Amino acid sequence: MNYAARRTERASLGFLLAPMLVASIVSAVVPAFAAVSNVPAGGNFQTALDAAACGDTIVLQAGASYTTTYGFVLPAPKPPCAGTDADYVTVTTSGSVPLAGTRLDPPAYATQMARLVASNIYPIIGTRTGAHHWKFVGIEFTSDGAFALSNLIEIGSSSVIGTGATLAERQQMKGFIFDRCFVHPSEINATNLSSMSTIRHAERGFIVNATDVWIINSYIAGFTGTYPDGGSMASEAVLMNRGPGPLHVINNYLEAWYASVFIGGSDADPLPEHTATVSNAGTIGTATLSSVLDLVVGDLIAFKSGSVWANGKVTAISGNTINYTPLTRLYQTFNVPPDMPGKAQWRGFVLHDVEMLRNSMVKRPEWVPNWPSGPKNWLEVKAGRNILIEGNVMTSATPTTITLTVRNQDGSSPWIVIENLVFRNNKLTGFKDPGFGIQMEDNEKVTGQSGGLMIENNLLTGGDATSKAFLVSRGGHDITFRHNTILDEWYLMQGVPGPDLRQTTNLVVKDNIVRHGQYGIGCDQQVNTSFCWPGLVFAGNAIVNNKSIGGISAQYPAGNFFPANDVAVGWIDPAGGNYRLAPGSPYRGLASDGTDPGVDMDALEAALGGASPAPSPTPPAPTPTRTPTPLPQPTTTPQQIRKSTR
Repeated sequence: MNYAARRTERASLGFLLAPMLVASIVSAVVPAFAAVSNVPAGGNFQTALDAAACGDTIVLQAGASYTTTYGFVLPAPKPPCAGTDADYVTVTTSGSVPLAGTRLDPPAYATQMARLVASNIYPIIGTRTGAHHWKFVGIEFTSDGAFALSNLIEIGSSSVIGTGATLAERQQMKGFIFDRCFVHPSEINATNLSSMSTIRHAERGFIVNATDVWIINSYIAGFTGTYPDGGSMASEAVLMNRGPGPLHVINNYLEAWYASVFIGGSDADPLPEHTATVSNAGTIGTATLSSVLDLVVGDLIAFKSGSVWANGKVTAISGNTINYTPLTRLYQTFNVPPDMPGKAQWRGFVLHDVEMLRNSMVKRPEWVPNWPSGPKNWLEVKAGRNILIEGNVMTSATPTTITLTVRNQDGSSPWIVIENLVFRNNKLTGFKDPGFGIQMEDNEKVTGQSGGLMIENNLLTGGDATSKAFLVSRGGHDITFRHNTILDEWYLMQGVPGPDLRQTTNLVVKDNIVRHGQYGIGCDQQVNTSFCWPGLVFAGNAIVNNKSIGGISAQYPAGNFFPANDVAVGWIDPAGGNYRLAPGSPYRGLASDGTDPGVDMDALEAALGGASPAPSPTPPAPTPTRTPTPLPQPTTTPQQIRKSTR
């Protein structure tokens, strides 16, 4: 699929295009040579996987469980292959599934799904190097609870035991679809979707580091709590920590305590052409490299220095000899010269093209009394280019947040960035300090400054007593908040430049309806906000005086408006969730673009269409045509134990 073209089409045709495109990839034409293989209950699923050719279909028995000790491994399908979406090998159930584009409702299809079950510490599904074009439809993934495992599904490793695939290998591992599937730990099931136990035997649903991965129309739930031994879990529904991408997370129910979707969190891959051997580096500040391809003055560069990475900024290049300024951060020092011979790397890879559309992201209310600490966030982004988050409904009984914080996680990738991120037309209920936590330069390890963020047309309600709309800290550039309605309680916007006084440039805050709270806007340890945000554009906002504090207008630039309280805003029916301005509201048409300030409810409701689980009609079941002879399950003992990813 041409992802760039798809993004352009969405921008021009609107959000209703997404379901059609998802349906088209799911229902690609099957070539004439495709075979249908039926694996009965007790049959050998791995043998069917190994025998599959491009375009084939593998049908598993509805209601049957296929258990694996060491994981089912997806190989490269056998030729002939067309190099198109017709190459997908489909693994499906003999039972009924919802219509394409419809989110799975587990109770309605409890007896219709086939079940893949892990009985050890290894993922249910893994990949071999070269795997591509696999599609799962109407399948349940879980474990039997005998052992705790980190990932139920692991896409992009070179084996089920987690042997790391290189970036080049992961770029060739292309096309993985999980559609109308049910993914969950053993503590819940299709007829009992909640468990009060704080123990879980699976940390996350998916870790995906491959090309063009689709997780769509599925129910991924129950990821919370701790390991049986009390160890903490980074419980997530979906994690992509290295990429490459694209990743499409569309129209799912996602339930996780730590984060429903987590992007980044590992060091980025170096590129071979931007990697060099170091010599003549006995003095910090100068080194000779075996190559300086594409390296320019001002670039950040990482050197291996003993057991850690040290980072510097290039100040001069003469032939293959460079001068650099050593850089340090809270958890990264530069105390000894680079290794000789050692490794240097610059201008590496960054994962890209992630979309999260029309999902429900939920933290269950019954989890709250039994969990020792609060949730981390609904979603977190630590790295990535071209990220679209649109049309999602996010709810939490314990207030939580959105976190966009660039991280050079282990120090080897100072080039890592968050760029071109759009967060639009989302509805969030139950947020805390801050609703949006944004940090565009790492304070722990060395990075440059990220930027290019658009936060627009979102509705945030249910803020707790200390809630804040925006935290914009430590640098960054080109960040816009516009046409949001945010019912914060304590603080509108806070800037934290940090001890090294990083400023955020080209910050625009306009046409929002937000509350002043107790403190309004402020820049930590500075007399005025212009230090944190030089050139701040702040206009067309309706700032509600929810704490009845005198003289708040003096804190803000001219061109903003100050309703005395929520009632004075003139919403039509806030108790019923309608935050349109009534015809009699004095703030109608006063946004800087001539429209009403705050969220455009028509656009929001259009984008949210379908973002809630619902029972689905049942089409006729597929008819299997061929039955292979069942073979015993492989008993090969893996040579290493897969460790948790983070």
